[in-house]
Amino acid sequence: MNNNKKTWSAEPRAQAQSRVGTQPAVNRLGIAMFAVASGLLMALLGWQSYVDFKVLKRQHQTLVEEAVWLTADQMELNLAKTSHALIALLDSLDGKPLGDVAVAAQVLLPGVYGVQRIDTDAGPEDSREPWAQSVRQLQIGGEPFALVSDAAHNLLFWTLNSRQDNRYWVLRLDERVLSALVSARSGQGYRWLLEDTGQGQVLARQQQDRLAFLGGTSMTAEERARVVVSAPVPGTLWQVRGLVEPHYYAQQLAPLLLGKALLFSGCLLVLVAALWFMGR
Repeated sequence: MNNNKKTWSAEPRAQAQSRVGTQPAVNRLGIAMFAVASGLLMALLGWQSYVDFKVLKRQHQTLVEEAVWLTADQMELNLAKTSHALIALLDSLDGKPLGDVAVAAQVLLPGVYGVQRIDTDAGPEDSREPWAQSVRQLQIGGEPFALVSDAAHNLLFWTLNSRQDNRYWVLRLDERVLSALVSARSGQGYRWLLEDTGQGQVLARQQQDRLAFLGGTSMTAEERARVVVSAPVPGTLWQVRGLVEPHYYAQQLAPLLLGKALLFSGCLLVLVAALWFMGR
């Protein structure tokens, strides 16, 4: 009987020792599973964030491209329409003093400082004049109008091809007349500027639903790095350039990343709880 009692008392002790021996193995397995699951969750979070960034960037840049090309098309349409109206008006006033002609042009297009009539039959134009290149351009191409800028004096020279042979009209204008030719409504996460590529100077920048004229400054390196699309304005050497706002994508992705981070933290808590129960 005594031997049997000793055997019975030894069995629970052996089972307890066996459980103690297997506990470290269970803990190591749990830690390994936790590490693998955490790595997979982090990889999934990073991949989804990258996909979200690429989709946001592609969709937004498509929006910017459409808006910039629409701005260039609107400017082209308004320039052409106004040019034909000015040509009809100026040709009808041919022979009248240029001062009276300028006053009539101001009614149609406020911002006109002066009007000049160029007859190429009378001799070659003065090549030193800012508008001389525009006259040669119209002579060669036959377009109805051309524009050049004089950023140093904040002026535009609008050259018009008269319906009379070898005659051209040159209007000297305030550059702010551009505000009447294009909408400056701001967009989401971008803005645009108008650059005279012939002179490498910016004519106007879109700022809060208006155009800002800053005296023909050049584009900065930071602005050029943010350009995602450029659209030419026919009849000019101008380009409408669309620029993405700094940190726009980061600001748009921040709430989404925060939500994913909270989800990741919740998953980790579930794993930690599971490991704790496994270790009991």
